[in-house]
Amino acid sequence: MMRRIREIIYFVIVSVFFLFLIWFYYEKPRDIGILQEEELPVPPRMEYGIRVDTLMVFRDKIGRNQFLSDILLPFGVDYSRIDVLAKNSREVFDVRKLRAGNWYTVFTTRDSTARPLYFIYDISPVEFVVFPLKDTLPIYRGKKTIETKIAYVSGEISSSLWNAMVEKGYD
Repeated sequence: MMRRIREIIYFVIVSVFFLFLIWFYYEKPRDIGILQEEELPVPPRMEYGIRVDTLMVFRDKIGRNQFLSDILLPFGVDYSRIDVLAKNSREVFDVRKLRAGNWYTVFTTRDSTARPLYFIYDISPVEFVVFPLKDTLPIYRGKKTIETKIAYVSGEISSSLWNAMVEKGYD
């Protein structure tokens, strides 16, 4: 009886060992000149034409009666630099025309100093202005790429078009 138990234990151990070898062989990625999924190069994350995957991003809306200095002073941009930005941007965009409710973005370095590098103001959902803060780079306007999607929906309108769309999940 003990001999039979030992044979079963031996069989189970040898079987598990071979199953492990088979699993190890088939699960191991083989080098056949094809990049594995984790080895594929990751494209850089871009916003407003700026590579931002190495930067910190601060995004907010312009508040009522908020000026450029109110936004940039907490990021350590001094009054003289803000004055130069305002004067140099007049031909591209007059900073006195910042509108409450529009979005702005500040990109800073990711290190402990968190130096501000760019201030971006969204003039509209399509147009924006980039204010480089690190050097005397030119201030410029840009446009976002617009992706148009066409969708078809059918349904029955019992109360209003809006309610019918919400019921279908297209709010």
